[in-house]
Amino acid sequence: MKHFCNLLLLCGIAFLWVPAVNAQDVVVRRVTDRVITLSMTNLGKHTNITVIETQKGLVVIETEFVPSVMETIKKAAEKELGRNDWAYVINSHGHLHHARGNAAFPDTPIIGYSKTMMDRFKATLSSKEGRRGYCDYAGVTYGIKVLRQNLARARLTT
Repeated sequence: MKHFCNLLLLCGIAFLWVPAVNAQDVVVRRVTDRVITLSMTNLGKHTNITVIETQKGLVVIETEFVPSVMETIKKAAEKELGRNDWAYVINSHGHLHHARGNAAFPDTPIIGYSKTMMDRFKATLSSKEGRRGYCDYAGVTYGIKVLRQNLARARLTT
């Protein structure tokens, strides 16, 4: 039993391990004068991140799984575009590999249809997802709170 517990602990540590991320690991591609995509060279599976320059500010579509990695990507985008006024974060759905990096944008409104946060909530409650390491109750609660605030602010719904 002791060996099983140690193995389980090691698996948990391995799941949470994230390689060190530096600015030179970020690949920036210009799509147009106002659109860039960003990705990481040292992460196997990652989220495709797009940043669009608008008159209101920068809009990021999708965020990376790990907030500290997203911070590095965010800084690379700011350097490339020469500005740091983030207007919106857009999430296509609530899976954590598309939304957990939202933490890198604490004061930026998050846009996603109402099902986005419910997807995240269901993934958190699902035992299958939970075994895969997606249990993030605090993140779900905070995400729902922020989404409600932003929707009310935008006067879309309450």
